Amino acid sequence: IVEQTSGVECAAQVARNLVLFSRRTIQEPAQSPWLTYRNHLHQGVHNVQDQLQKNPSKDWRIEELAAFAYCSPRHLARIFKANTDISCKGYLQQLRMSLARQLLYENRMSVESVAIKVGYNDVRQFRRIWQQYNNAPPACFKNTALKAN
Repeated sequence: IVEQTSGVECAAQVARNLVLFSRRTIQEPAQSPWLTYRNHLHQGVHNVQDQLQKNPSKDWRIEELAAFAYCSPRHLARIFKANTDISCKGYLQQLRMSLARQLLYENRMSVESVAIKVGYNDVRQFRRIWQQYNNAPPACFKNTALKAN
């Protein structure tokens, strides 16, 4: 209906804004990073966000991401921050932490396995970043999740 009345581009924007990327667990905040930083109209930034969401565990380089936005790495850093109020790196970290919470809550994977699956080769780095976004260490979160299930 939107496509018929407002065109293909408008229909695509409405679909993008209404889509739910993943189910939320009880432990997760009401707004997930999969949706929080998508409320803007810059297509290049949306392209970068799409790529990061498709493969958050990849070791992304800013040059690769800039190619999806059709701009230089420096310009991408500026427009990404201007449109989302967060850096590319911060956005990727939030995606990874959200995915890690989901994996720890739903699966019986070890913290080390989850760290690798979400893109951290160093478990200490994963734990350090986890602590920035969560009150308890990942092992405590996992134990609480296991008791809840």
